[in-house]
Amino acid sequence: MDGARVAEMTLSERISALKAVSHLDPAQTPQLLQAALLELEQASDELTTYRDEIAASSRSGHHHRRSLCALLDQLPLPIFILDRNGTIVRSNRSAGHPFGRRRQSLEGKPFAVLVDLPHRPVFRSHLGAVLRGLPRLPLATRLCLGGQAVEADLALINLPVEDQVAVTVSLPGSDLAPARALPDGRLDVITELTTVLLSDRECNEGWLLRRSAEVLTAAYADLAVIDRDRADGARHRAAVVGDPGELDSIGLLESLPPLETRYSTLLNPIDDELALGRDKSGLPALTLLRAGSAVIVPVGDETGMEGTLTLIRRSDRSGFDTDDLRLAERIGRHVALALRADRVRRARTSSAHALQASLLPRRLPEVPGCELSSLYSPAGEGELVGGDFYDVFPCRAGWGLVLGDVCGKGDEAAAITAIARNGLRVLAGRTGDPAQLLQEINQALIRHPDTERFVTAIVAQVEQVSGGMTVRLASAGHPPALVRGADGVVRQAEGGGLPLGLFEDASYSRYEIKLAYGEALIVYSDGVTEARDEFGHLYGPQRLSTALAAAPGFTADDLIHAVHEDLRRFATKGGGDDTALLVLRVDDEPEF
Repeated sequence: MDGARVAEMTLSERISALKAVSHLDPAQTPQLLQAALLELEQASDELTTYRDEIAASSRSGHHHRRSLCALLDQLPLPIFILDRNGTIVRSNRSAGHPFGRRRQSLEGKPFAVLVDLPHRPVFRSHLGAVLRGLPRLPLATRLCLGGQAVEADLALINLPVEDQVAVTVSLPGSDLAPARALPDGRLDVITELTTVLLSDRECNEGWLLRRSAEVLTAAYADLAVIDRDRADGARHRAAVVGDPGELDSIGLLESLPPLETRYSTLLNPIDDELALGRDKSGLPALTLLRAGSAVIVPVGDETGMEGTLTLIRRSDRSGFDTDDLRLAERIGRHVALALRADRVRRARTSSAHALQASLLPRRLPEVPGCELSSLYSPAGEGELVGGDFYDVFPCRAGWGLVLGDVCGKGDEAAAITAIARNGLRVLAGRTGDPAQLLQEINQALIRHPDTERFVTAIVAQVEQVSGGMTVRLASAGHPPALVRGADGVVRQAEGGGLPLGLFEDASYSRYEIKLAYGEALIVYSDGVTEARDEFGHLYGPQRLSTALAAAPGFTADDLIHAVHEDLRRFATKGGGDDTALLVLRVDDEPEF
């Protein structure tokens, strides 16, 4: 039997013995590592001894290497064979176990990707030294196992075969620390994020992105970054969120350029140290962040891209896996849908504001002998055109004044508002009688096709007379007007009548009041008196009268301001209906 065969059988017997001991007493791991190193050194010596024979007979050499690999495959410690570039070309059966992966999936990758990021430069230096001729170098380092960094002892051994290096791995049990607790909570993350994305609160895009990132970093990731596409196609860093104690990390991420990638990536292990770029000094950002794993996914779907979402976990906690990648992809799609919905909402709001502005006077006219002031506050976020309207316009005798409330909101309500407001303006050129104006508008609304909406309104015709103003009023189911005397006492005018657009034979009555110097006429929509506080109590006409009476000033603006401030303090939850208020105050008596 030749020397090679004898050495092979002897080495095989010792490896079998080591394997048996490893099963009997795991506590002997350090001793097993030393023994395995000795066996590797002997294998290295054997390879050196038979190198000339291998070169002379490739068939024989191939047989010897196959035999040696078969033997090393049985060693109870993870062993990797690296080429001169540090790429794993072969590994034994134990190699994949610590990393939770099949060993074949590790082959073809640089061994450095299994090393915790801050420790990779030292590993590369040791590898280079061994490749340059050192027979063996031990290295205490940290490996990244499933995204968690753990202490490990490596031995790098020069193999005199095609510039290869063997790396043995020992993971001392006493040095293993449990991963930082991470609740599985994927469903909780989706639930909380959905609540944010479907929030009906008035918010902007920046709030939406930052709040989404905050949800993700609350219990799921250590750092979250969202890069966003602008309207011009350029991408910018829109949100960076982490723990308040991570200011340095947040500052670093904010200083980096946005990611242009449009594909999903799971970095576990982190095989691309420059996936997030470098800092100003040229160091890899992922290394400085002490990252153990990361996922990068598009914010978008098949219909288009909105940006990129990046989630990072430190190396002291369990790493991201393929399930996390799929979850992040779902989150990216949900955020994209929310961004598009927000864009549509803002476009609708802008259109609604423009349409609403066309249905209200840009500014109130100057009416001789009196002053005017108004308040209009739409309910909700302004996506729909409100139903309240008011106007002041010249009429056949003096000036006309109207305040109305169309049932409902939206485009149809806007159309009815336009009919009522513009119709009154046109008809006021023929008659100044407010009752007649309401009668004709009622007929116009009855004839309007495809609508079941109705309108409440109050119309006044104001004419300057000696000592003040004469006001002729007519009401169509609207709250009655109020009159505030110069002494602050508030009284209620007549009201009543049927709403417009319901009954063809409806008739309306006219009544007349006199406003003396310093007195004011106040008309308002039911959104004022029906505002509610946090307990559901109505604001009511009595509180409105009290606010007007207690106004610290006497001008029309003073009265509007007093009611507005009182409403703001009362309706802390916000109003559920549009609010409109119009004040006409007769000038003070002139002094001669």
